[in-house]
Amino acid sequence: MEKMWDNNPQNRPTFKEAADMINDARLEVVLPSSRCPHAAKFWNACWKSDLETTVENFLEKLYSQQLCGNTSKTLDDNAKSLINFLERGIASVIHHPSTNYYSNQEAAKKASISIYQLSNLVDWFGPLKGSDTCQPMVLHLRHMLLQDWFFGPIEKSQSDKLVKRFKDQKLFLLRLNTGTSIPIDKSPFIITVEQNCKEGSTHIRVYPNGAYGKWICKLPTGEKIKGDNVQKLIDNLRSEKSYVTKAVGETPFRSLSHQNENHGSYAGDGEDVEYLDDV
Repeated sequence: MEKMWDNNPQNRPTFKEAADMINDARLEVVLPSSRCPHAAKFWNACWKSDLETTVENFLEKLYSQQLCGNTSKTLDDNAKSLINFLERGIASVIHHPSTNYYSNQEAAKKASISIYQLSNLVDWFGPLKGSDTCQPMVLHLRHMLLQDWFFGPIEKSQSDKLVKRFKDQKLFLLRLNTGTSIPIDKSPFIITVEQNCKEGSTHIRVYPNGAYGKWICKLPTGEKIKGDNVQKLIDNLRSEKSYVTKAVGETPFRSLSHQNENHGSYAGDGEDVEYLDDV
């Protein structure tokens, strides 16, 4: 604004320059480099001022820039299988509760993805390129979609009903925080656990424990459980006095793949930085 109202008209930006400045500012607000160093640059290079693209085009660009964990830009059969899976997976997550994309490949390809939905994906599944403590975003997403405890962005009331189907079995699920009460990047996940028929279910927020990819949650007893990735956090909850036992299963994403997918391994652990004093 200051530049556009400069006392010297020669110093004022042109309309095109002003539009580019506004677009850059919007991208930095929606996709801040502090959360994902490459997201804003990636979007700007591919779609500039456009606010959305198709899921198919989004993944094509990700793969061509080697942001899918790929070291080659060539689409072999394995890569095509991964892309097809991710198209349905991403469309199903960002357009929940629509069920149109679980098995409809063409609908998933044509589904829209906006910069705001990409921001949510980054907050949920990590930086596009990954880091020392986590896989690239789409590989972390793939791993989550294949788990029998992952239920995506379902409502709290729906998660309560799911874990209460069988009494006193400590059924659990993990759902995505949609940002209604606390920003997604502050607590991307919520674990819902069935306790007993009198107490009902408990909802436990999962917080970053330093760098993205390391997690911590606080049990109702006050005890803190940590994990170097989401899977290890779940495993630790299972082993810690069996706080959780069996996943609800029958997730809405089970139809995405009928093959025995290779879930991939997590990146090496970095320094464990405890910064959450009162989760």
